[in-house]
Amino acid sequence: MSGQGERSQRSQRRCRRCQARLRWVTTAAGKRMPLNWKPSQAGNVALVRTTDQRIVAIVNPGPDVSGPRYTRHGADCREAESPGGSAQRAAKPVNSDTLFEEGGT
Repeated sequence: MSGQGERSQRSQRRCRRCQARLRWVTTAAGKRMPLNWKPSQAGNVALVRTTDQRIVAIVNPGPDVSGPRYTRHGADCREAESPGGSAQRAAKPVNSDTLFEEGGT
């Protein structure tokens, strides 16, 4: 398999515990963070583009930051032993080329 099909298959990363699809992001401090794939009205993480064109996650952004909000996966992984604990270590990264891909489960 090659090309778009291979890229699509690689980017379909899921939590090893609950099999939920994840969106991996990097915070402004350079730390990696798994988010639930779909935006949520209850989410407290926004994705913003920096002046050097990097996309970073901002936790608890102010009202001046527009766009969808996401929830950290460790906060609601149905198989996690504790929020932010082992579910984070059980997750696999997703390619950045699918970061803003719409839909999908």
